[in-house]
Amino acid sequence: MRPLLIAIAAALGALAPGVWACGACIEDKVAATYDQAVIDRAVASHRQVVFVAIEGPVSASKVVAQVTAVASKVRGVQVGSLRTSTSPPAFSFVRVVRHGVLRELD
Repeated sequence: MRPLLIAIAAALGALAPGVWACGACIEDKVAATYDQAVIDRAVASHRQVVFVAIEGPVSASKVVAQVTAVASKVRGVQVGSLRTSTSPPAFSFVRVVRHGVLRELD
């Protein structure tokens, strides 16, 4: 499980190049929406969990409300898997691939 968290934290770091000071910020954002039961179900069904940090001059509560309102309508988001946080601003969900083959990067 720890390698999965390290991979997720590394991915968040690659997406947010302005946050290179330390890993604590990334870990906080992942931890804010981390739900072990969701992770366990995703792993058991060979699905990915996506962690997203909300950056920039936006109202975190408004963005989280918008994400919550539309998540169930977005193809690829497993119903009931959305987790949100306004402090730090972040969200996560289980990714569902209905068509095609999901390929992992080596």
